[in-house]
Amino acid sequence: MHLARAFFPIGVVLCIASTVFADNKADKKKAAQRYFESGVANYSAKKYDDAVNDFKAGYTLDQRPEFIFSLAQAYRLKGDYREAQIAYETFMSVSPNAVQAAVAKANADRCRAELEKKAAMDKEAAANREAEARTREAERANADAALARKQATPPWYKDKIGGALVGTGLGVAVIGAALLGVGASEISDANSASSYGSFQNKSSSASGASNLVIVGGIGVGVGAAVAIAGAARWTYLGLKSRGNAKSASAWRGNSFGAAPIVGGGMVSYDHAF
Repeated sequence: MHLARAFFPIGVVLCIASTVFADNKADKKKAAQRYFESGVANYSAKKYDDAVNDFKAGYTLDQRPEFIFSLAQAYRLKGDYREAQIAYETFMSVSPNAVQAAVAKANADRCRAELEKKAAMDKEAAANREAEARTREAERANADAALARKQATPPWYKDKIGGALVGTGLGVAVIGAALLGVGASEISDANSASSYGSFQNKSSSASGASNLVIVGGIGVGVGAAVAIAGAARWTYLGLKSRGNAKSASAWRGNSFGAAPIVGGGMVSYDHAF
C-alpha cells in the first residue's frame, strides 16, 4: 500500500510530461505546415529566396521529405544549382517512390549539366582575361620600346652625318655649276666670234673649256647625289624618331648614283616599292 502511494506521483508526472511532449510535437508539426504553405506561396510568386528560408525553417521542425524536394526546386529555380543538386540527392536518399526518384534524378542531372556549363564558361572567361592581359602587356612593352628608340635617336636636324653630306654635296654642286658655267661661257664666246682672227684668239682660251664642262658636270652630279643622300638620311631618321618603323625600313632600300655625261652629269635614284 505504501509502495503504491509512492509510485502514484511519479506516474502522474510521466503522464503529464507525455501529454506536454505530444502537444509540443503537434505544435511543431503545425508550425512546420505553416512554413510549408508559406514556402509554396513564395515559390508560386517566384520569391525563391523567401521560399528557401521557409522550407529550411519548416524542415528543422518536421523532417518531411517534401520539404527537401521543395527546397531543391526553389534552389534550382533561383539559379543555385550546387545547393539544388545536393538537395535532390538528399531527397533520393530518403527512399521516395519510383516516380519521385526519377524526377529528382532528372533535375539533379540538369543541375550537374548547368554547373559543368558554368565551369566551362568561367574557364573560357578566365582564358580570355589572361589573353587580354598578355595583349595589353605586349602593347605596353612595344610602346616602351618605341619610346626608348625615340629617346635614343637624336632629332634628324641634329644629325651631323646628314648635315655634312648635305653641306658637302651642295658645296661640290655649286663649285661644279660654276666650272660648268665658265666652260660653257668660253665655248659660247668662241662659237660666236665675228671673224676668223677673233675665233683663233678665243679658241685658244677655250681649248680647256670642254674639260671644265666635264669636270663641272661631274661636280654637279656628285654634289647633288651627296646632298640627296644626306636628305634621305634625314628623312629616314625623322621617320624612325616618330616610331614609323615600316616607312623607315623602306627608306633603307634607297640608292643614289652619279655619272658624267656629255655636256654635264647624271644623277640616279632607285627605290623598291
